[in-house]
Amino acid sequence: MKYTAESHITTIKEVTDFAKYLVNELHLPIHPDDKFEHYVNLETGEDQFTPEEAEIGNRLMAECFDVCEKANTDIYDLMFPIIEKGIMDGLDLEY
Repeated sequence: MKYTAESHITTIKEVTDFAKYLVNELHLPIHPDDKFEHYVNLETGEDQFTPEEAEIGNRLMAECFDVCEKANTDIYDLMFPIIEKGIMDGLDLEY
């Protein structure tokens, strides 16, 4: 995972960058409400993230919610176009 325990999301741009990373780099059909420990690799049946990575992802998504709330921006309106673009571009999104 590109993001580490030292990573933080503090701006709207960083929220969109995080969503783009999850969709474009990790090929995940993210939903802001989903917990990272629930993502499973369909090919292997194994968890997509280690417990440590899931903890980092959950914290970063919580930071995304905080940033959006403070900026009076709807996180769903911000992230869903990124997810839809990934689908429209034919990315093989893993569940």
